[in-house]
Formats: sequence, structure tokens, C-alpha cells
Amino acid sequence: ETGRDYTAFHCQFHPNHLAEMIEIYSDIFTNSEFNGIELERSIILEEYLDSVNEEGEIVDLEQLSRLLVFGKSHRLANPILGTRESLENITRDQLLTHFNRYYGSRNMILTVAGQYDRLKFNHEVSEQFSRLPAGQAFQYPQVKIAGSENRFMFAHSSSSFSVVMISVPGYGTASREYLAQLILWKVLDGGMSSELYNEICSKRGLAYDIEIEFHSTLPVSLFEIVSSSSHENISKIVEAVREILTSLTLHGISVEDFEF
Repeated sequence: ETGRDYTAFHCQFHPNHLAEMIEIYSDIFTNSEFNGIELERSIILEEYLDSVNEEGEIVDLEQLSRLLVFGKSHRLANPILGTRESLENITRDQLLTHFNRYYGSRNMILTVAGQYDRLKFNHEVSEQFSRLPAGQAFQYPQVKIAGSENRFMFAHSSSSFSVVMISVPGYGTASREYLAQLILWKVLDGGMSSELYNEICSKRGLAYDIEIEFHSTLPVSLFEIVSSSSHENISKIVEAVREILTSLTLHGISVEDFEF
């Protein structure tokens, strides 16, 4: 699993195989050679095509949203896959340099949940990961929400439907306000019982579904309200979302919604 500010390696296994799994993970971080890069490059380039239209223009709303929120020069606006240019030109030596610099014990958190012996776990980790270099500490970039007056971006696509995303920056995981945002997320995006879904899908019939994607990093988070519908309904969906958020701002969250 890869995010803009982290990479997570996770799996499920029987408790009896704990030592073997720790050994496998240790091997990944201490002996990776990145052979077969050309095959992986071709696969990722195919995946990259999903984010552009026939003219090669970016149509991935998540990417476009971050360009507006953070600005083109900020690292959090960079696509996770990379650009076509970076994908075509990155070398094995560059991958190894980056891996050895940041994928060390200084930036690593190792966790396990389940039926295991803590002393045995600590022993296996100490033994298997003792050869892992510390690496260079990752420094989170300072975040300043782009102050551009341009808050709208449109991308042409030949699809038979349109997709809209409304992005709202929020507090990062390091903030004391972060947990309050999680409650707000659950209130707004409680599946078919949420006010967004009831108003836009059940009552007005403007879309089949609407959801809020909540992406968080240490310095900042993003609420992203996403829905797809016929071209003529998109402006109506945006107006309905505006009405719901305005009402929430003016009247707050009800006790019933909070308790639910």
C-alpha cells in the first residue's frame, strides 16, 4: 500500500509462522536488488494511462484536486505513480539510492497483532533487523494551502458520464482537532444512512452514489466528496452539496447524528 507520505507492507499469517514472516520482511529491506525494473516499468506505465485522456491530459480528479490545493511545486501534489517522464527515465540506481536513504530503521514502525509471544517477537525482530541501516530521517514538507483564486479545474473526457470532486483541506494527524474530523467524516459519510446520500441519491435522485474519501497525512488532511452522474446532473449535485454543508456550518451536528 502506497500513499503520498508512507509505504505500508502488511499481510496475514498463522501465529506459528511469525518468525518466518519477520525473516521475509527483513530480507525485503536488507537484500532488495530491484531487478526486473523494465517489466515493472511497463506495468506501471499501463496503469498510468488510466489517469489521462486521449490527448494525454490528466483526468484523474484526485490528482487535479491536489494541484489546486497544494500548488504544482509542492510534494503532496505529486502523483503517487509519478509522471510519464519520471516513469520512463527512472533508473535502478536511483531506486536503490532512494530505498537505502529512506527505507531504514529510522523511518520504520513494525507492528503485529494477534496471538504471539512478545518476548519471542522482540527477539526475532532484534535478530532479523539488526543489519538494517538507520537511513536518513524523512522530513515532512511544510504545508501551505495554495491561495490561488482559481478554485475550479475541468478535464475533458469522452466518457458517457461526468465525475465531480469537491475537496476541503483539514487538520493533519498531528493536530488535536484530527479526531473531531473523523467524527465529522462519519456523520457525513455514513453510507446509505448519511445526509449526503439521503438528500442527493434517495430524495433527489441525482446520482447512484456519493461518498467522502478522507485522506490524511501528518501535516494536513483532505475531505473529498465524490459522485458521478449524467452530465446535466453534475451542477445540481454541487449545489446540493453546498446546501448541506452550509446547513451544517450554520446549525452544527445534531445529537442524533453524533450519537449514531
